[in-house]
Amino acid sequence: MAKISRFWPYLAAVPFVLGLLAYSVVSYRVADGITKLARVPLVPSADAVSKSHEDVSFRATDGLLLKGWWFPTTQVPVNGVRGGPIATPADKAVVFVHGRGQNRIASSFGPDKIAPIFLARGWNVLLFDLRGHGEREGERYSLGQYEPRDIIAAINFAAEKSGIPKQRVAVIGESLGGGSAIMTVALDPTIGPIVTDSAYADTYTVVSEVGQNYTGLPSWFTPGIVLAGKLFFYAHHGTDLKAAAANPNTELWMVGGCGHVQAFTEHPAEWQQHVLTFLDREIGRAQSATSR
Repeated sequence: MAKISRFWPYLAAVPFVLGLLAYSVVSYRVADGITKLARVPLVPSADAVSKSHEDVSFRATDGLLLKGWWFPTTQVPVNGVRGGPIATPADKAVVFVHGRGQNRIASSFGPDKIAPIFLARGWNVLLFDLRGHGEREGERYSLGQYEPRDIIAAINFAAEKSGIPKQRVAVIGESLGGGSAIMTVALDPTIGPIVTDSAYADTYTVVSEVGQNYTGLPSWFTPGIVLAGKLFFYAHHGTDLKAAAANPNTELWMVGGCGHVQAFTEHPAEWQQHVLTFLDREIGRAQSATSR
């Protein structure tokens, strides 16, 4: 009996250790599955945006090969009016960043519809695929941990192609792309204005709220899934982000009566008014700052 009692604390710990091991294995397997995505086709084609385009590639700051389409503004109408007087070549550009499980063109907020609006107003446009999506290198996506490395490379590429400072390159990101775009500011605070649609405030919160939709697991698996994803792979969010913003020029437009990344689809005129007014103002502000 003396020998059994001496080992009793270790025996009592066995169920706990086995439970922890099982929890860790399930968390790992789920994180492994949800950070890998099936690639969806690049449909519609680049011609849906503009006949004038170029297949391009460049590397993220960690070396992954990025691929996309570059759309230069071939004719820049004054005040966005087609058929009117032609101004100088575009001195501003916009980078679109898609959401989870999508790609540069097959994206919820319809870059094939939004990008032509920007081209008509004198913006060069870059559509590209985030890591783990489309034609990009990379087996996984990271829910914003590493995607800023892609976005900063895209901004630098667009600036170089346009011959402009990166402060005159705007970013429009949806969902995963929006959250990642915000995180890009930490990587380089000197980048130009950012517009996000349905971005998340932080990784843990978004996994807590939507993770069960993808996994079917109870919520107490969330900490393990988030931790495993970071270690091994990589309606309130808007108000949370606005409250956390240090930039006094930050704006929040709350759109009622529409779902995730549906603001442009449901309210195209209002979307254009809000987004283009904001970007024109902020790009103008960047121009004033760089000309001093």
